[in-house]
Amino acid sequence: MDALVSCLGNTLSSDSHVRQHAEASLEQRAYPIHDPLGEEGALLARVFASDHIPLPVRQAAGIALKQYIHERWSIHFDEFLRKAKESQAVGDGEAVPPEMKRPIRRTLLDALGDPQRKIRLLAAQLLSIIASCDFPDQFPELFLSLHSALQAYTMSDANALDRVHGAMKFLADFVHAEMDENQLLEVAQQFLPLLLEVLNDPSTAISCHTKARCVVVFRQCLISLYTVRDAYTEVVEQAVSHYLPPWLTAFQQLLGPEYLSDADWSHLSAWEQIGLRREIVRTLGIAVRFSKHFAPYATQLYSSCVENLERLVPLFMETEVSCDSSYDAPSPAEDDADVATDISGLASAVFTLFLETLETRFMRSLLVSGGTGGEGSATKMFTQLLRLLTIYGQITREDQELFEDDPSAFVDEDDEESVLVTLRTSTTDFLEQLLDLYPLPVLRTLPRLVQECAQASNGGWKWQEAVLMLLGNTHTLIEEILDSMQDHTHLLQPLQVIHTLAVPAMTQNRSSFLQGRSFVFLSQYIRALDPSFTNEVFQAAIQCLNTSEESTPLHTKLSAVRAIRNIAQLGEHLDKQDANAVIRELGPLLLQANGSPLVLVIDALEAALHTDFTHDDAPLLIEVGHAALQAWRMQAADHQVELSLAALLELLVKEGQPGAQPIVHYGIQCAADALNQDTQGTGLGASAAAMARAMLSAAPSSSLQEVVQLFLTAATRYLVQVDDSEAAQSLIVCLTILWQKCGENAMQWEDHGMSAMEIVLRIVQNHLDSQKEDIVGMPMGVLLVTLFLQANTNESAASTLTSVMPGLVFALASKLAKVTSTDSIMALLFPLQYLFAVHTQDVIALLSTSQLDGNQNALVLVVTKWLDSASLAISQCAKRVHLAGLCQLYTSWPMLLDPVLVQGKVRPVHADGRFTLTHTVIITRSKARSSDLYEEISARIKAANILLDEFQTSQDQNSYANDKLSAFNADSYDDDDDGWEDDEDANAADAQRDARRKVLMDLGWELGLGLDEDNEEYSDDPPYMSPLKALPAFQLILESDLAQCTALALRSTPEPIVAQLSDEHQAIYVQAMKYENGQ
Repeated sequence: MDALVSCLGNTLSSDSHVRQHAEASLEQRAYPIHDPLGEEGALLARVFASDHIPLPVRQAAGIALKQYIHERWSIHFDEFLRKAKESQAVGDGEAVPPEMKRPIRRTLLDALGDPQRKIRLLAAQLLSIIASCDFPDQFPELFLSLHSALQAYTMSDANALDRVHGAMKFLADFVHAEMDENQLLEVAQQFLPLLLEVLNDPSTAISCHTKARCVVVFRQCLISLYTVRDAYTEVVEQAVSHYLPPWLTAFQQLLGPEYLSDADWSHLSAWEQIGLRREIVRTLGIAVRFSKHFAPYATQLYSSCVENLERLVPLFMETEVSCDSSYDAPSPAEDDADVATDISGLASAVFTLFLETLETRFMRSLLVSGGTGGEGSATKMFTQLLRLLTIYGQITREDQELFEDDPSAFVDEDDEESVLVTLRTSTTDFLEQLLDLYPLPVLRTLPRLVQECAQASNGGWKWQEAVLMLLGNTHTLIEEILDSMQDHTHLLQPLQVIHTLAVPAMTQNRSSFLQGRSFVFLSQYIRALDPSFTNEVFQAAIQCLNTSEESTPLHTKLSAVRAIRNIAQLGEHLDKQDANAVIRELGPLLLQANGSPLVLVIDALEAALHTDFTHDDAPLLIEVGHAALQAWRMQAADHQVELSLAALLELLVKEGQPGAQPIVHYGIQCAADALNQDTQGTGLGASAAAMARAMLSAAPSSSLQEVVQLFLTAATRYLVQVDDSEAAQSLIVCLTILWQKCGENAMQWEDHGMSAMEIVLRIVQNHLDSQKEDIVGMPMGVLLVTLFLQANTNESAASTLTSVMPGLVFALASKLAKVTSTDSIMALLFPLQYLFAVHTQDVIALLSTSQLDGNQNALVLVVTKWLDSASLAISQCAKRVHLAGLCQLYTSWPMLLDPVLVQGKVRPVHADGRFTLTHTVIITRSKARSSDLYEEISARIKAANILLDEFQTSQDQNSYANDKLSAFNADSYDDDDDGWEDDEDANAADAQRDARRKVLMDLGWELGLGLDEDNEEYSDDPPYMSPLKALPAFQLILESDLAQCTALALRSTPEPIVAQLSDEHQAIYVQAMKYENGQ
């Protein structure tokens, strides 16, 4: 043991040679060849638990023991014997014997009560790892030991509080990570009463952090009960009615706001109270879902939440908002960060709770009196909440420092599409929901709040900024509500806010943040401004960009850019002069900005490009296009920048845009150069492929003729030489686009004596041979079908394809036998399904006579995979091909498939359907290994069921669509009107036709028919399907009558198969036969 202690001590040495030698020695001691009996782990545990050994050495022992457990404990761990195998020191390769594991577990259980906090925390972590694979089979004493430790606080044990702390730390971690719903119900039975006692303990001996972890465990149990409530209704009802009321009673006491007024905030224990209250509020968000049990407590609990925030306002202003305050909250103890103790965290939890429950009855009674729907009078709590939103929505001191140092953070926090969750974003979300549910009470309350904010002498600029932020970010809802109201009396008026807050903020220069916010606010309410004032705001924003950074901070300039973007997006399109001004000012920034600020600049440029430019503007557009491509090369590693630049380039190269062709040529040249440069798959090639894909998709075929050879050469060589799945997917889409838009040029291209078809088919074969499954994606399947269709127009290509078709079909089937991911399965089935649809007999003959590895028939394998995956989510285009192929296969059903069985319905997991709290099998998440079990069904019957279901769906859709159209026609046309008599009537006829087309398109989208495939709004197909759908030859499949096709195929159903159908499907079969017979 002395040698081990010395070795551990040396791992802490400042001498790198000593430290590295000790680390290597420690690692070797753990190898099975040197430690066949697993004694090293026991020695490490003893050192870890020895109180006479220095703490740093004990910690080192704990860290080493963690590595030892992963390496030696069980095959359950991914790292098991990894290092030993690398060093060829596996020996017998056995895990630590059970007799050596027991004393280690016992030592770690005892260490949960160690006087040293760091040891307790590390012991909890080590036990959680061990329990993930040992509990309960080899570790049945775990719960009993924890129970004993948690009861220690009632005894005169010197280490009682340490034992409670360690046990709670372990239990909170373990239930969160390793226990499923069934096990947590067992935890509820064994521990919740005891945890409630700990929570209700009136003494100050047990810390609020420990109590908070009691609440965390209770919340996990509630989540589990809610998860299984539908499956085990009675059991859940019994458990909730038993456990929830006493906990809610305890929460009522613990949320009492009185403590907050008298607390000594210089002590950590006071701040731990905030952490406890935050966990309680988060738990209320789960408890409220059991509405019947929660309702009696709702009013007091929610009132306490609001009162908590109200009483914390002065402390929040002093500790988190004020830049002049020198007050800092005490730092929490080590590893207690899981229980946040800041006021912002509590406020976010409260607003989130209220947001998620706004639509409940008790919330309406708390917020609004009288009225129905969005009407009624605001209650005192409603007014309080609105005011609190503006207070807690202020920029904190930490926010301000972050925004000044990190421009990206500033932009992200104000981005409408940001996924960031902060206190400020939660206040905006809450106000949006209030406006949606209670528009009139909100708009009647806000004017007084705005006036109070404008007149506050000590409110500071941050309060005004928060009010403008909240009202600006909800401008769409506010404007919609006001547009729908005839009487605006006593309601908030945007002009009131503009004149009382926004304009003074923009002109008085009280704060750069406030000035920037005023820019953004005015641009958001552009509809309320007259044209001259709009132009003033626009020109002021442009001028702001030209000022020096000494006089205008970067974050203010970024707000000006956002304002320019909003004016271009929300107002009428910029005239050409203003659009050119935007491009001239922001274009150079493409080469100066990065990250989120660059994305904002790109968005503003993109908004300005929605203008009718002329040939005279071509040089300016070409210049910004070249800058965008140079910016991409500089920022190629930033995926968000790549996406934004791709969208900008799409606008620059679209049909009819001046200067489009030079931009396309330069862009494709840049992409080709990047592909040639990236020979190691560094990510540059993937980015280049994505940029090329965007330009090729948007550009008309006339702009692409000159770049076909340039791009195909670079793209195909990259696909042959570089193994990069992400790049491959995009490049294959690029090839598909070129084959669709420039088919003749593409098929005439050759490289090193190989034809285009030969090269592309070689690439496909390489992907099919690859061990990487993700390289076989749906774009490859779409490319193959595109090649099949386009080859018909080129004799040489058709000849090449015909010669390799048998091998290609066999390769697709072989790969299908090996892949497991949904995307790869669908990618391989798609071209096969198409071939079944158009070359049915040839494909059946080829596959039926081919044997795969393992002597499996290729046709049986393909049809089995096909039918097993029939229920997977697929796009409308893929579904059409699937049904077209299945109809032909069904009509020509070979006898070879008659005995084949495929997956039917999912078998129920619990055959008896029963579940009890007292008979729960404990299986940790890490040990659980389960898969869906299916009933077996005849392949012919499964295929018939699919066709019958599709026939019924088509019939239902036809009936629904006919009813909708009949109703539209009845409302739209007058039978006595013989025609349109003048120009006004003619215009009305055009409007009527547009309205009818809109109804048809909406019907197509609603029914999933994929009508108007050129309009992305009405299509659920992924973008890589577009080139294929644009081919005239593919339209026959897309436009086929599914009801007729399925009915025709079902006529070939043998009587024995019909007899085996369910009653429901037999009834549909009768309808299908009548449909086919024209009845």
